[in-house]
Amino acid sequence: ANEKPRRFSSLRTEASAGELKAAALLDMLLSNPVHGSQIIKEAAHILLVQLCNFLQTFPSNEGVNVLSTQLDEESGGSAPIFYIYNDFALFSLSEIKMENGETGARLMLRDCTGRYAWDSSVLQQEEQFVNQSLMREPVYPPVQKESVIPGASGRRMNEMPLQACDSRLKDASNVDQLNDLLVFLSETAPDCLLGSGKPLNQPIELRSEFQKEVDTIQKQLEKQIVIDEKGISARKNLLTETAKDRIPSPPEPVVSKSKYHACRLLLNHLGFLEYENLSSSRFYMVEDSQRFRRSLTQLDKTAGRELSKIGVIYVMEGQDDQKIILRNDTKSPLYAEFVRGLGWPIDIATHQGYLGGLDRKLTTGKTAPYFANYLFEVAFHEITSIPTNPTDPQQITKKRHVGNDIVHIVYSEHSSDYRPTTITSQFNDAHICVYPLPNGLFRIQIYSKEKVPFFGPLVHGMCISKTLLPTLVRLTAINANRSVRFNTGGYCRPFPTRRQALEEIVTRF
Repeated sequence: ANEKPRRFSSLRTEASAGELKAAALLDMLLSNPVHGSQIIKEAAHILLVQLCNFLQTFPSNEGVNVLSTQLDEESGGSAPIFYIYNDFALFSLSEIKMENGETGARLMLRDCTGRYAWDSSVLQQEEQFVNQSLMREPVYPPVQKESVIPGASGRRMNEMPLQACDSRLKDASNVDQLNDLLVFLSETAPDCLLGSGKPLNQPIELRSEFQKEVDTIQKQLEKQIVIDEKGISARKNLLTETAKDRIPSPPEPVVSKSKYHACRLLLNHLGFLEYENLSSSRFYMVEDSQRFRRSLTQLDKTAGRELSKIGVIYVMEGQDDQKIILRNDTKSPLYAEFVRGLGWPIDIATHQGYLGGLDRKLTTGKTAPYFANYLFEVAFHEITSIPTNPTDPQQITKKRHVGNDIVHIVYSEHSSDYRPTTITSQFNDAHICVYPLPNGLFRIQIYSKEKVPFFGPLVHGMCISKTLLPTLVRLTAINANRSVRFNTGGYCRPFPTRRQALEEIVTRF
C-alpha cells in the first residue's frame, strides 16, 4: 500500500528531489539575472495597478465574488464615447438618467485588473428658498441730532439755552429748527436784527414790485414738492419689489442643450481636459466601430483574476477503490470542519463568480466550497457535495469534474497512505494528502509528477495543527496549480493577457 507510483515523485521518499529543483532554480537565477526583464516589469506594473484599485477598498460592499462591474456601455442612456489614457487604460463615457430625473455621467474604466464603473451627478442645485424677511425695505442711516453751529466756538446747539422754544420741544416731530434758530439769534444777538426791529423768524414786508416773482417761485416750489413726493414713493415701491435681488445667492445652474454636457463636465473636473494631457496625446478619443467593439468584447471575456478549480476527495476508513470513494456523500465532523476552512459555501444557481464548470441547473449540487481574494478565484469540486447517482457505478458526473482537475486535495481517514493513481486520469498532476493523527495534528504528503516544479508552503512529511491546516492546504493547492500551468507551453497569466489585449487596442485603434 505504501509503494510509490512510477509517475509520481514523493518528497518524503526522495528527499534529494526538492534539493535538486531548488539548486537548479538557483543556478538559473545566477546565470540569467532577471533584473529589468519583462516579467519583472509586468509584476511591478500589476502591483502598482492593484495598489491603486484595491488598497483599503477590498472587499467591496458587493462582496468578493465579482470584482468587475456587470454594467456595460449599452446600459447607458446615450451612445458611449471611448478614450485611451496613457496607453494602458480605456475609458468610456455615456450620459444616464439618475433616480431624481437629473442627467448624470457614467464613466467605465478597463485596465489589466478588470472593468469598473462610476456614476456621477451635479451636486449644485438651484436655490429654492429665499428669506423674505431680510431687506424688505431700504434702511437709511439715523439723523444725527447733534450739529455744530458755525461761529459758535464749537458749542453744540443742544448745549445752548433755548428758553423761548422749550414748549415746542415737547413734541419733537413739530419742531421747526430753522424757526427756533432765528428766534435764538434774535434774542441773543440784537445786532443781527434789521432796521425795523422785527425778530428774524418773522417775514419782512414784501415790496409790491417783487410780489409777482415771489408768487411764481412759490408755485414752482409747490410743484417740485409734489414731483419729489411721487418720485420718493415710486422709488420706495421699486426697492420693496426688488429687495430680494440684493440678497447674496448662488447663480442659477446653466441648463445646457449639449448631449454630452455631463460627460464633458466630469472630464473637466477630473483634470483630463488639461492642456498637458491633450497636447501630449496622453488622453485621446477612439473611434467607435464594429471592429473596436469586437476587440472590447474579447477584452471583457478575459478574467481579471487567476481562476483555479481544485478537487477535494474524501476517503473513509477502509476505502481504496475509485468507485467506492466516488460514491461518498456524507462527511465526518472533522472533515466537514476542514472543508469549511477551505472556503465558504456558495449557491451555485445564483453565484456570479467563477464556478469551475459546475452546472447552474444544479445537476452538480446546490452548493460548493469557494474562495476568492483580489488575486485568485478558487472553485472546489468536493465529491460529497456533488449528488451521487445510485444507478451509475462509475459516477461519471463526479469523475468528470474531479478527474479533470490539476490538483487534488485528499483527506484520508484510511490507515494506509493514499495512492495518487487511485482516481485514473490524464490530469491530476499534484496531490496534497491530509491524514488526521490521534494527537490532534495532521500529517501531510505531497505527490507530484516529474515535470511539476517545486511548490509550497507545505512540504512532504510535515505535521501541522488544525488551526493552520485549511489555510496552508489551500495556499499549497493554489501554488501547485500555478506551477503546473506556468510550466505548460502557451499558458499566459490573466494580468499580462489583459494588458496585451489593451496594448493591441491602443496599437490598432
